[in-house]
Amino acid sequence: MTDIVSLNPGETDTRTIVFATNQALERLQKVGTGGTRNALVQSTTFYVDVANGNDGNKGLSAGAGNAWKTIQHAIDTICNTYDLAGQQCIIQCADGTYPESLTPKPYIGRGAQGHAGPIQIQGNAGDATKVTISSSAGNCVTAVQTLFEWDFANLTFTAPNGFGILADASSWVNSTNVIFGTCSTHAAAENGGICEFTGGYTINGNALLHIYATAQGKILYNSTQTVTIGSSLDFGIGFAFADVMGIISCPHSSVTITTGHAVSGQRYSATNNSVINTVGGGANYFPGSATGTTTSGGIYA
Repeated sequence: MTDIVSLNPGETDTRTIVFATNQALERLQKVGTGGTRNALVQSTTFYVDVANGNDGNKGLSAGAGNAWKTIQHAIDTICNTYDLAGQQCIIQCADGTYPESLTPKPYIGRGAQGHAGPIQIQGNAGDATKVTISSSAGNCVTAVQTLFEWDFANLTFTAPNGFGILADASSWVNSTNVIFGTCSTHAAAENGGICEFTGGYTINGNALLHIYATAQGKILYNSTQTVTIGSSLDFGIGFAFADVMGIISCPHSSVTITTGHAVSGQRYSATNNSVINTVGGGANYFPGSATGTTTSGGIYA
């Protein structure tokens, strides 16, 4: 059984030594039977730097000698050794391209329920193009049974042979101010997973599908936001597709989709008892060059 030890900076017991540094508590675990889980006592930022970091560092400050190198190492360390104890946790990524396929995991210490999760993977708030998660063979993000939310903000996804975001069984992935580059599918939810856009984003790259909900997966748009079409785009299958009781909820009154560039592909498809709900957005609400369709009990509203 894992014990949770809560100590103030400088206090010790037989199991844990605690240090305070740069908004975080670093707990050095003694090797032996069992172990401790590090309970956060305040909002904490961990740092990742693909160019100057090292996964052997502590991750508690930015730059060489301090930051971790990979985002996945940050995820693993936080989920395996920390109790969030209701505190906000940010993984701050330095500018650069991260050649990773991320797998968010379950974590301990979820605070109040809501649309925003307690862990946010954060890029460059001033320019989301400066931090890119790039997967050449797989998905940028594959969330499976994470149970609680994971947030992504201010960064770019490119996955020419995979998904930008895939929220699978019992997972919830939020994003805001992200950019989708070239992917096979930009964002998908399946098997009851939830992919939620909590703020506006930009589409700069082609894909077979932009958003796809299947097998009771949900694509949700929460809050007033703008989806920016940043260049001429080709969706080989279509823009918004839902299948096998999947749900896409994109209220037209709060979600504006810019149309300043040409977009080719089918606007939408709802099939096999799935629902695409624009709350009266009309047949031409989603961009594309081909008329949307509903078949086999699918609903577009």
